[in-house]
Amino acid sequence: MGKKLLLFIIGLISIIDANAKKIDGIIVLKNDSISHVTFNIPFYPLFGLWFEGIQGKIKYYNSANELIKLKPCQAKEIRFTYKDEDIRMLSCEDRIFLTLIVDGRLKLFYVYDRGNGRDEGNNSHWLLQKGDGGLFYPPQHESDKKFEKEMKDYLSDCPEVIKKTEIPGYGHSVWGTFGGGFGFDIVEIVKEYNNCK
Repeated sequence: MGKKLLLFIIGLISIIDANAKKIDGIIVLKNDSISHVTFNIPFYPLFGLWFEGIQGKIKYYNSANELIKLKPCQAKEIRFTYKDEDIRMLSCEDRIFLTLIVDGRLKLFYVYDRGNGRDEGNNSHWLLQKGDGGLFYPPQHESDKKFEKEMKDYLSDCPEVIKKTEIPGYGHSVWGTFGGGFGFDIVEIVKEYNNCK
């Protein structure tokens, strides 16, 4: 059974690599210099861009058309456009490129993880970061009450956002949706926080 699984994984990686696409983009290096490059981005044949695969490293072509691996410890940020959407991935703790969803004094990131085959479901999740502080991992599969308490504590320096949670129906919709992993309302929460005076 172990050999079959290993062969399947090797085959899947080969298919993903074979479906890599060349996409122009930008690397922001640690010294803030910018390099315009062509990334070699892996794609799932049916699902599109393989975000999980580029969170740990991304390949690009240098001026001599050589394929180079870039790790998060070597850059501050990578940028490219995919399906008319500007994608920004920031290096976090020099070990992972996190997809930036909302920029501002409160940043919202998304981590892609479809699981390792042993888990049920999807392990993808949201992360928050105030300024250059540490990452905050909100509870995603906990009760609404625990999630609501931790988020209210984390966002306590913006009374306007906290006050909105007291509107009947708003609290359950927002906290429940984010806590449940769908995340449609978390983008609005972060934007509102960033407009906080």
